[in-house]
Formats: sequence, C-alpha cells, structure tokens
Amino acid sequence: MFKYLKMKLTMSPIYYRMINIIRTRAWVNSEVPKTSYISQTAQIIGLDQILIGNHTTISDDVWININHRLNKEASLIIGDNCIIGRRAFITVAKKVKIGDYTSMGVNCLLLGAHHDYKDPLQPYTIAKIDDQREIEIGTNCFL
Repeated sequence: MFKYLKMKLTMSPIYYRMINIIRTRAWVNSEVPKTSYISQTAQIIGLDQILIGNHTTISDDVWININHRLNKEASLIIGDNCIIGRRAFITVAKKVKIGDYTSMGVNCLLLGAHHDYKDPLQPYTIAKIDDQREIEIGTNCFL
C-alpha cells in the first residue's frame, strides 16, 4: 500500500503539468495579440469567435461562453487596454462588444442569453434559450 501511495504522490505533479500544457496549447492557434494576457485559469468556450485588442487582460477564473460556435464570425469583441476582472462571467448570444479602456470588476456578469421561463412547469435546463440579444459597452467604462 505504501508503494501505491508513493506512486500516487509522484504522479500528481506530472498530472498538473500536463493540464497546464494542454491549457497553454489552447491559446497557440488563436488571434490573441502578444501584448495581451489571458490567465491559464480562464475558461473560454469558443475562442476562435473572440477578437481581443492590444494590452488587454483576461484575469483568473474568468468564464466566457460563446453560444453560437458554428458561426465563424467574431461574436465577442474586446477592445484595446481592457481589463476583464477576476471571476467575470460573459455569455454571448448574438454579439457582445466591449469598448477600449473598459474595466470589468470582480464577479461582473454580462448575460447575453437567458432561458425562457414563461412556462413555470418546464425545467429551465430544457427550456428554450433567448439568444438574439446584443450587448454593447462604450469606451472608457467601468463595470
């Protein structure tokens, strides 16, 4: 049993190293400028539909979800010199535009899509999704 425990402890750092390599490789094929930063703990679904400006930071534990991933045009446009704060959550329905010099604080939510809740007897997980909304945030805004 001791050998099993020792092997498990020695495999653990290798496992975490492999996860970090996989996360890092996810950014290699994207159009992220070299002057911008995306945290390794950020979860981005649909990275190829995102345009990120220069000197932009996407902080730790940010979650970005692009709903229409079959569409190959940019659904989320983040301008230059923006900061997306820790644990921000952005869900993109049709389009979200974030202007230059915009800062999103910690736990900020941009919800472009929501579940249709007209029928109270239908569970929201299988309800229709209203996904035709657009969000546009101007230049030099703080959320």
